[in-house]
Amino acid sequence: MPDSPTSQRDRADDHDRDRDRVAPDDGHTAGGEDANPSGAQSDAARSGGRRQAIALSLVAVVLTAAVGWFAIDRQQESKGQAALHSWEDPANGVLPVTIEVHRDPDTALTCELIAVDDRQIIVGQLDLEIPAGGDRSQRIDAQIPLRGDGIAPELVGCSISD
Repeated sequence: MPDSPTSQRDRADDHDRDRDRVAPDDGHTAGGEDANPSGAQSDAARSGGRRQAIALSLVAVVLTAAVGWFAIDRQQESKGQAALHSWEDPANGVLPVTIEVHRDPDTALTCELIAVDDRQIIVGQLDLEIPAGGDRSQRIDAQIPLRGDGIAPELVGCSISD
């Protein structure tokens, strides 16, 4: 049975409506290619999030290292510190010096002292052993033996003795 003109028109209207209907936007066209670069944007957003996570991790590592370094440094300082207090003119091949020591009385220290001449050349050296005991703050006299014309002492540093 042939279609009536009305049914043919209805089918044509249905076809036009189907053609005008828009498919949900999933970011792809019928050919499978991206119609919207939102896929690329989401990749960029993901990599940006990854970069942010890496940056935050690096900041955490650096902060942890800094806190650890300060804690160890602070612990070393609490066990002992020393500074040059005064010195006298050289006599009889030695440079008399006085150092001031602040330390835990139970801690023995070894301090390295040097003497320099007017050209800053080392002309004497002394490893001063400071035994445990005594007061928390002390002034200790020492004599740096000279191999030349020493004019000034320097305290290189102190370390905890074993």
